[in-house]
Amino acid sequence: HLNKQWVLDEYTRGRSATSIALEIGCSRKTINRFINMNGGHRTIAEQVSIYQIDRCAFSKLTKESVYWFGFLAADGRGLLTARKSGHVDRRLIVRLGKKDKNHLILLRSFLQSNHPIKYEPATKSHRYIVNCTILVRELIDLGLLSFKNGGWCDFGTYQPDFLRGLIDGDGW
Repeated sequence: HLNKQWVLDEYTRGRSATSIALEIGCSRKTINRFINMNGGHRTIAEQVSIYQIDRCAFSKLTKESVYWFGFLAADGRGLLTARKSGHVDRRLIVRLGKKDKNHLILLRSFLQSNHPIKYEPATKSHRYIVNCTILVRELIDLGLLSFKNGGWCDFGTYQPDFLRGLIDGDGW
């Protein structure tokens, strides 16, 4: 039996749902459902990610940002992922072969990120996932989804950088 007020108070003080669940002996999902049903709101502590990233990396067009946009146009996936619940995740997923891990490190460096690059033995590939609505929104606003659906992106004087990223992303 959950003590409603205690759970909500702990959560509001900044304690994670996982920590509360461990103490009570139930799942994090149960605690999150309970908090949502009883008017609990995510605290600032809950909203702050353990990972850092420059959310505005694509807000200003530069040779480097347009290059990486081209690279993501070729290799980025998962900008919008619908869940069964109807919620839409906004995340960027880049999966490259084992030999291309250094390119993921360069992308992570450009994004000023500390998100992990994980190795997937089954596919012998490295995966880099960023959950950042602001960053994904910028990519969409620049035309990443329309490009992937057959459109074209014109970056004026930066067009060669876009094409270089696109070619590097496709592995030409």
